[in-house]
Amino acid sequence: MESARRWPRGALLAFGVAAVLATVVRLHRADLPLERDEGEYAYGARLILDGAFSYDALRTLKLPGVHLTFAGFFAMLGETPRAARVALHVFDLGSAIALLCLARYFVGAWTAALAAASLVWLQTSVVLLGLFAHAENFALFPVLLGLWVTCWAVHTGRAIGCLAGGLAFGVATLMKQPAALCAPLAVIGAYLAARRSGQPWQWLWVAPFVAACALPWALVAVWMAASGGFESFWSSTVTYARSYTTETSGVDAIAALGEQLRAVWAYQPAFLLLTAAGCVGLAARRELRPVVLPFLGLLIAGAAATSVGLYFRSHYFVFVLPAFAVAAALGAESIAAWTARSARARTAIATVAVALCALVGAWRERDVLFVAEPDAVVRRLYFPQPFADSAAIAALVQEISGLDDTVAVLGSEPQIPFLADRRSATGFVYMYPLMESHPRAAEMQERAIAEIEAARPSALVYVNVSASWLARSASVKRILEWYPTFARREYRLVRVVELVSPTESRWHDADAWMRLAERPPNFVAVYARRAAR
Repeated sequence: MESARRWPRGALLAFGVAAVLATVVRLHRADLPLERDEGEYAYGARLILDGAFSYDALRTLKLPGVHLTFAGFFAMLGETPRAARVALHVFDLGSAIALLCLARYFVGAWTAALAAASLVWLQTSVVLLGLFAHAENFALFPVLLGLWVTCWAVHTGRAIGCLAGGLAFGVATLMKQPAALCAPLAVIGAYLAARRSGQPWQWLWVAPFVAACALPWALVAVWMAASGGFESFWSSTVTYARSYTTETSGVDAIAALGEQLRAVWAYQPAFLLLTAAGCVGLAARRELRPVVLPFLGLLIAGAAATSVGLYFRSHYFVFVLPAFAVAAALGAESIAAWTARSARARTAIATVAVALCALVGAWRERDVLFVAEPDAVVRRLYFPQPFADSAAIAALVQEISGLDDTVAVLGSEPQIPFLADRRSATGFVYMYPLMESHPRAAEMQERAIAEIEAARPSALVYVNVSASWLARSASVKRILEWYPTFARREYRLVRVVELVSPTESRWHDADAWMRLAERPPNFVAVYARRAAR
C-alpha cells in the first residue's frame, strides 16, 4: 500500500480542476425544471418539514433518505429546484473525494486522482441523466465512504472504523435499498486487505459492522411505528418493493441494457475506449495484479446494485461509475507506461489522456451542458413527459385552488403538487404501482379512487402520457374507466397543454380543445371543481 499521508500537489490540482469544472456546469444547470423522481423527493421533503410525512401521505417504495436530505437542504436554501441540485452536487463531490481516498489504498496517488477526476466529471453526463438528482447519486457517496472507512479501519487496526463503515452503508440503504448489496464488498475487501498487509483480522469486527448497517433502517422503522404508520411503511418499502423487482422480463432487460450501452458509446466513446485500455492493462501488466481484486470488487458490487429488478434505467448505472472511473484512470496510466519511460512523462501523458476524454464527452454533450435553454434541455431528454411544463401547470393549479385545498394528479407527476404548494389528494403520487401486474394492483386503484373522492380536490390534473402510467395489456384499468365520469360530473375543463414535440408545447383553452377534430397522443388536462349548487 502506498503511503496515504503525502499527496503530490499535482495530483490534488488535477482533481481540483475537474471538481471546479463540474461545479461550474452544475451551477449553470441548477435551475433545470424538476423531473418526477426529484418531484417525489421534494414533495416528501415538504411533508417532512410540515411534520406530515408518512407512507399513507406518500406511497413510495423508497426509504426516506433522499427525502430527508432534500428537507435539510430546503431548510437551508429554500424549497427550490436549485436547492435540490446543490444537494446533488455536494453528494457527487463527496463521492469523488471518497473514491480519491479509497483508490489510494490500491493504486498510486496520481491514478487515484485521475479516477476521482473522471468520476466527478462523468457524474454530470447526459448518459446518466447526471444533471438531475436521483437516489443513486445520494447512495453512492455513503457507499464509497463506507468502503474507505472500512479499509482505513483494517490498515490502522481500529475497530471503531468498522462501526463507522457499517453506519455509512446503512445510510446508503436509506437512500436506495440496492446499495445494501455493496456492504458485503466492504467485509470481503477488509478481510483481503488485512491478509495482504499482515494486519490481524478480527471476525468480531463484523458484528458491529452489521449492527451499524441495520441501525438507520431500524430508526426509520421506529419513527414510522411511533407515528402510527408502520403498516404502510412495511407494505410500501418491503412487500411492494419485493414485487416491484420481479416485474421485468429477461428480454426487456437485455434490450434496456443494450440501449444504455449504445448511449454510452454515443456520448462518451473516449472514456469507453480508455476503460477498455484499463481492462487490458489489468490483464497484461504484472505490476497491476494486486489491483485486480479491488477493481473486480467495485465492479461486481456496482453491477449487482445496478441490476436489481433488471430495469437498467440510465441513472441506475451510477453504481458502476467508480469501477468505470478507476478503469479509465488505469487505462490512461497504462497508455502512459507503454509510451514513455520517465515518471514525469508518464504522469503528463496519463493526465492529458483523461483530460482529452473529458473534452470529447463535453463536446458531444455541449448542447445539454452549456448551450440550450433549461426547458429545451428537459424537453430533449424527456419528451413527451411534461416536466418542462410542470411549473406552468402548477401555477394554473394555484389559480383555481386555495392554499389549504388538495390537487389530484392522475399520472406519475409528483413535481406538480410540490410546485403548486398543494397536498396530493391521494398518497399514490405515482400511478405505476396501480398498473403493474401484482395481486394488490386492483386494491391500490380502489384505494386511490376512494382517497380522491373523499378529499374532494379543488383541482384535477390528468396526464395522458404513456410514460406517466406504463400500463400493460394485463393491467387493471378500473381507475382509467372511473376518471372520465368523475371528471365530467365534478369538474370543468380549464386548460390543456398539448405536448407536441421535443421543441414545442401548445396550450388550449377548453373551447379550443373541444373543437379539435382529433385528440393528440400526449397532453395534460387541468380541471377545476364545479361550484356547489
